[in-house]
Amino acid sequence: MTARIHAVRLEHARLLLARGGRSISEIAYTVGYQNYRDFYRNFVKYERSSPRKARRLMTRLEEAPPPRE
Repeated sequence: MTARIHAVRLEHARLLLARGGRSISEIAYTVGYQNYRDFYRNFVKYERSSPRKARRLMTRLEEAPPPRE
């Protein structure tokens, strides 16, 4: 049950990170974490990356040209 709650929160966090415009701390509180430390710990545990690295990667992927066929 707890793992499912974290999965839903982190899915929402990934969307907000990709969208930009909010700090990572603000995203942590928006998705339901009481403090940044718990958010960061769970993000790294389930995503195997820090929120900042994940945001940078998503930003690069959006800016990359589409693959040629």
